[in-house]
Amino acid sequence: MFQALLTPLRGRLDLGASPKTTTPPVLVSQVEENELAPEDFARDVMIELMRNSVENLKLAEDAKTKIQVLAEIQRILRQDAATKDAFREFDGFLIVMSLLSNVQNSSNSLLSEPAEQVLSDILETTRLIITDLSEAMHEHAENAEYFRDIVGYGSLEDAMRGLITNPQTVDHVLGLILALATHDSGVSDVFTTLRATSEDQLDAALVQIVERLGVIKRPGAILILWNAIPQVASDDGAMRYAILKLFELLSLANHRNQAILSTLGIIRSLFQRFYSAKCDPTVTDKERHILQKLLRRLLDMGATTSEARLIFQRMIREDQTLDTEILDVVRFGIKSRWLEHFSMESPAALALEEENVRGLSLSGFTFMIWIWVSSLSQASHPIFTIKSVDKTILSLQIDGDGGIRLSSSAEQKSALLSSTKVYKLRWTHLTLVYHPSRTSRPSIRVFSDGVLSDTLDRTYPKAEVGQVGTFILGDASRTAKMSWCIASS
Repeated sequence: MFQALLTPLRGRLDLGASPKTTTPPVLVSQVEENELAPEDFARDVMIELMRNSVENLKLAEDAKTKIQVLAEIQRILRQDAATKDAFREFDGFLIVMSLLSNVQNSSNSLLSEPAEQVLSDILETTRLIITDLSEAMHEHAENAEYFRDIVGYGSLEDAMRGLITNPQTVDHVLGLILALATHDSGVSDVFTTLRATSEDQLDAALVQIVERLGVIKRPGAILILWNAIPQVASDDGAMRYAILKLFELLSLANHRNQAILSTLGIIRSLFQRFYSAKCDPTVTDKERHILQKLLRRLLDMGATTSEARLIFQRMIREDQTLDTEILDVVRFGIKSRWLEHFSMESPAALALEEENVRGLSLSGFTFMIWIWVSSLSQASHPIFTIKSVDKTILSLQIDGDGGIRLSSSAEQKSALLSSTKVYKLRWTHLTLVYHPSRTSRPSIRVFSDGVLSDTLDRTYPKAEVGQVGTFILGDASRTAKMSWCIASS
């Protein structure tokens, strides 16, 4: 690393190191070949700064130094995305997790500080740690997977347990967890606001908060928030209601959130809370109502076999009569309109590689898919793509207005399927039939919900030398922006 950094400097200094040298002059072109490109040099400098910052954080002893180094790491992460890899490789995740585990331990401090200052330092350190974690994982799949699989959200929950159980820090910490889950620092004050709101004004405050709720980016963080409810609101009915209402608002914000919450495994604990609340005099009707609404919202996405068995078991009372409230939950769950599907929050794609692909099938092909769109992108977004190593053979795309567009390597221009459209917030079944034979007229037939909607005559892409072919559903490029779902037909 140092050799790479010093190479340009050495190249310039060697030109005239001594007036007595007999070394022939070096051509300028030769010097330039040894120099790094400016952008590469700047990137290496930023990576070196990240390495130094992580080392400094490891050696920092007092709170002020830790805060300064954490703020510097945040600045570096935001300035150059290449430093996110360096943060992981230099054990940045492990070091900040260790720091978070000991953030409340001030026994190493040689100077006695006022309690208010100590609390302020703890909150600021925690905020910077969570912000750095969020920034390091944002739009970086490898870091997100590393934290989820190697570090673990369970470790994060353990590290924050002392802060969650501390009445002085709990509201700030819960807000930071929500900010981590959504990668939005603007929601970090939600729980502080709710705590300061009177019980009769909670609903009005929650209505204002709903506009600030976005897509859940880190499901593991939102599970920490759910697991914290018994610890932070066991004796506070108003706060318990506010947190449950917040989860309902998250599920209503968009389909992606609803899908994530339904797969976190919280249905069982939610149902048990709903079941026990019927006989608990400390639970208000308002809270029972929000428990039922949230339970129905998650069951709308379906339930596992064990969750369904538990609900059916509780439906029958000890005297062998039916519990009508549980029966209503069962009836609602049976009416679920969601089939098993993939929730795709672009950039997202499913890709399958196959060797010795010579292009499209010589006998033609049929492509079928169920598609449900929550929000469309302004630019065309690929639905289905077939690629070889060096080019795109065929691409089926959806435009910003829901129109469908087809392009292939055999034609220079793409074709708009004028009568085929995908509408938002409803399932649409699309079928594309492509015939290779010139005697088949039309060569392309498109069906929407089983009805023939468009026909085209297009040249069938030619077979080529066998290469690695890739079949892609969706678009994993960084510029892709669409929220949608797909299901097998």
